[in-house]
Amino acid sequence: MVSGYKVWPRDVEDVLYQHPAVAEAAVIGVPDEYRAESVTAFVVLQPNASLSTDDLNRHSQELLSAYKCLTFERRRLTLPPRLVPNWKDAQWLTFHSARSSWGM
Repeated sequence: MVSGYKVWPRDVEDVLYQHPAVAEAAVIGVPDEYRAESVTAFVVLQPNASLSTDDLNRHSQELLSAYKCLTFERRRLTLPPRLVPNWKDAQWLTFHSARSSWGM
């Protein structure tokens, strides 16, 4: 929740992934006294790529509503692997978990 607006991390991550220098991205909300939460991104760049914070902010401002834009950005060499990378995998896991519980 940013200033009363719902911000889905996936929406912001999808925009970050559109930048050619971004290899991985993870977005979280960080507590903020003024806005309730601030949008914060952890970014891993492609090998040998360079990207300034200003360029990344401009990129997100062109494609996102103002309340969804990054407040903070942190660079990382790697991000931890996600337990379930996307909704299709989540559906597959749910389906197969249900099948095994039905004895199939």
